[in-house]
Amino acid sequence: MTDLPAISIIIPYGYFSDELEKTLLSTHTTLCRTEVILVTSHNLRKMLTGILPDSILIVESNQKGRGHFCAIGAAKALGPILLFLHADTWLPKLWCKKVLDAFTEPAVAGGGFSTYFRSNHWFVKRLPKMYNLFSKVMGEFWGDRAIFMRRKDLVADLDRIKLPIMEDVEMSKIIRRKGKLKLLPDKVSTSAAHFVVKGPFRHVMHVMLFRILYALGVSAERIYRWYYRPMTGVESVR
Repeated sequence: MTDLPAISIIIPYGYFSDELEKTLLSTHTTLCRTEVILVTSHNLRKMLTGILPDSILIVESNQKGRGHFCAIGAAKALGPILLFLHADTWLPKLWCKKVLDAFTEPAVAGGGFSTYFRSNHWFVKRLPKMYNLFSKVMGEFWGDRAIFMRRKDLVADLDRIKLPIMEDVEMSKIIRRKGKLKLLPDKVSTSAAHFVVKGPFRHVMHVMLFRILYALGVSAERIYRWYYRPMTGVESVR
């Protein structure tokens, strides 16, 4: 039993990214036992097999969308705590200790990290404050915060995140129903590629609009089609 991981890290990987190596490096820790589950498509799995370390479990999904990937990873996980990590997001030092320490507070049911975007654009550099305000007002975290929660809480309600998009909204709801959603001050470093390609103002407005539409009852499938209209220069989990 002591060989079981304390934390299962689930990485939805729907497109080739040269940032994955640094993401995986950021998960390394000697402070607790972990497992890394990478959920990907059939074609990418064939490409990754034999390249990634044997310690990483590669799982295939035949459905598109980050939520479906996350659900498959959660069903495979062995650790009592799940951490969902985007393939272009890097964890901070001592991340494992910070996550475990968060759960020493009896009221905490899950949470996420503060965010730093890898960009020198003045507007993008100010986005973390906007993110924090949005999280407080809406009571939800965006997926690039590396959301963590108890496996038993999610598995009991796993169908809620089987969506092509907006799975982070549903994760936040599940956590809030169980207790407190805690924001850690430690920062994950995440890609700003979408802001560069789409334009920072436009991308933020689109994300905000889609989340409001979802809250008003627009389906995740429709929002997914709108969000992933063909664009040049950047791909996403699709």
